[in-house]
Amino acid sequence: MGKVGLKIKANLKNVDKLYPMDLDQFGWALKVKCTGCGEENPNWHVVSQKEETELIRASANFVYKCKCCNRQNSLLIIPLSSLMSNTKKVPDKKNLETVYLDSDEEQFKTIIGFDCRGLELTDFEPRDGWAVQSGKKIFDDVDLSSKDWCDYNEIDNIPVEITNFESKFETYK
Repeated sequence: MGKVGLKIKANLKNVDKLYPMDLDQFGWALKVKCTGCGEENPNWHVVSQKEETELIRASANFVYKCKCCNRQNSLLIIPLSSLMSNTKKVPDKKNLETVYLDSDEEQFKTIIGFDCRGLELTDFEPRDGWAVQSGKKIFDDVDLSSKDWCDYNEIDNIPVEITNFESKFETYK
């Protein structure tokens, strides 16, 4: 499938920033499909940058052997800058973090990139591990599994909400 960007969109109330709390540890819950035989795996696979496997010619954050055709497929988490470029070299992973800002509200924005080899990403589930900034308050380990979340910012005395969380994948050449 090649390079794929994960885009998110949400309605925000009194939220300045939404982002993965610890990008190295963050678990991206993904569903995959083998591009060799078309078999879609019904299970969720949690992929994180900290888990890296060395392959013959490259490394991967996730390796998946298709049960139908026995093909070995892989995925590497990549910086957003390399989604648009044709370079084979993966830039410094410290520049991976991208935040969803209040100015992005109700618009899809790419927050992370994946280099997919032999597999297609079919679904994303946000789960926990998100950080939400509202004024001077930062909420840690926010769970977006239900696609909605709310709390109260005691510092600024305002309610904080994320609703209608959506995601989609975009393929880059």
